[in-house]
Amino acid sequence: MNDSTEECSPFKDRKKKTHMSLNDKKRLAREKAEQYNSNGRPSRQYHMLTAEEVKQGKETRWEQLEIIGCVKNISPSLWNLTTLTGLYLNDNQLTRLPPDISMLVNLVYLDLSGNKLRSLPAELGELVYLRELHLGYNMLRSLPHELGRLFQLQVLGLAGNPLCQEVMKLYSEPNGTHRLLMYLLDSLQEPKWSELYSEFRLPKRVLSMSYVCKTETTHAGETSS
Repeated sequence: MNDSTEECSPFKDRKKKTHMSLNDKKRLAREKAEQYNSNGRPSRQYHMLTAEEVKQGKETRWEQLEIIGCVKNISPSLWNLTTLTGLYLNDNQLTRLPPDISMLVNLVYLDLSGNKLRSLPAELGELVYLRELHLGYNMLRSLPHELGRLFQLQVLGLAGNPLCQEVMKLYSEPNGTHRLLMYLLDSLQEPKWSELYSEFRLPKRVLSMSYVCKTETTHAGETSS
């Protein structure tokens, strides 16, 4: 009777189910470690569709992608992954970011830090859902004014770039990201001399003087009032 009771005991079964061998523990620890890359960030590894799966009509719906390995050029096929919300291209050897980046319309997080970028395409300003944009430790000397259109941007990383003093001063102020974006937006809305020149067909020197005089007159009127 006692033997039968012992074998049917739910506590014994529960103990058997929770018991793990040393090898099982090592395997689980290894699998958990593989979920993180060398930087301690969650690993973003996804299943690549085979040719057979593509023929079957299956589609890739990746939300995040990390490309590592001293990459110098980006494959054009990347721009087809329009479901991406996070793209990690940091710590590579990129010297150029193609304007096609604007095709990734759902991006919320973009990390381009630790590359060799000297400039950025104006099309970056079309990624209106961006909340984090990391550009640190590149070779950027200026920023496209179109970045001012990123109204949802909350985090902007610029450290380690030879940007002009005016930009870095704004950036270092309290609420610096917002101030800098407004500065870029205001600069974007200013009239372009080439467009005015072609429209009025005036000598550039005359056009510039007329614009400056008009501005000074307006400021003088505001002061006197």
